Amino acid sequence: MIKRILIFVFSFFLFPLPTFAQIDLSTKFKQILEQKKELTLEEQRQLRKYDIYFIPGIFAESLIREDRRSVVDFSIITKDYFGENIKVLQSKYRLPAFRLSTSSYNVEETKANINNAVTLSAQNRRKVILVSHSLGGLALLEELVTNPHLQDNIAGIVFLQSPFFGSPLGDVLLDPPYYLDRILHPILPYVNISQDTVEYVTPQSRRLFMAENQKAIQDLIKRVPLYTFSSSAPANKSFFKPLIDIMSDGCFKGIKLGCITDIFYQGPYDESDGLIPVKSSFIPGADFVFMKNVDHGEIILNLPFEDYEKEHMTTSWLRLLLEKIH
Repeated sequence: MIKRILIFVFSFFLFPLPTFAQIDLSTKFKQILEQKKELTLEEQRQLRKYDIYFIPGIFAESLIREDRRSVVDFSIITKDYFGENIKVLQSKYRLPAFRLSTSSYNVEETKANINNAVTLSAQNRRKVILVSHSLGGLALLEELVTNPHLQDNIAGIVFLQSPFFGSPLGDVLLDPPYYLDRILHPILPYVNISQDTVEYVTPQSRRLFMAENQKAIQDLIKRVPLYTFSSSAPANKSFFKPLIDIMSDGCFKGIKLGCITDIFYQGPYDESDGLIPVKSSFIPGADFVFMKNVDHGEIILNLPFEDYEKEHMTTSWLRLLLEKIH
């Protein structure tokens, strides 16, 4: 126990928040995205060599039509989690793209499904491309660190909007002084989210994991082509605006951007995409893409106030990854 406490304390010095020594791929990605080019025949040929797995994040059970583990089904409004992304790859390009089953209740279940998928592809002598979102990226990173032999069969990874150093919204749900927990806690079982998962994404939990596994994470970066995708939505219209407000100012804000509630979250206040602080979404040493005015849901769900077409966003992720692979 003492060892874990010391690791956590010294993680602020041994493994601080990103120093940006890694390569910033943001400009290149934006150029690819703005061109809105379809995948070339050569790119399609290259991608067909791999099994492409999409790994959803938290709330997935409530955002996938056929998943009945959640009492509530929001997919009627939002459409399926990663649904449009996968559809364009399967229908338009005939690529082997699949969505993994994930669990917001038990992260171990998600990790097991990742292991099974990579292992199955290996048995079929095929490597995999993994595109993970949010909580799915945390489960993926942990599984690859725990079972490094899986890395031999991974062609590349895109981590989308994952809280590698935690999300303070987890603290909001767990800490009694933040009265928002009284509203949200009773809802969690209906969307198949456990308190263990909430604790899993807190800054304390994630910082400890990143510090304890610093070397293994750096080995993964050297071994597997990958990059992280981070974003913020500070002022634009967003479905996630109430949560963006909470993380930026500790309150809900009105039309003139003033607080319309008491300050009930005492910080630290962060620029975020609505669920993930920007400074939490980078892996030290890993190449990254950062974009403004992209909230936590619009690239993977059909939500109001979308600014990006999922077809071109999806093919841009893969096109940039192919450049790193080849």
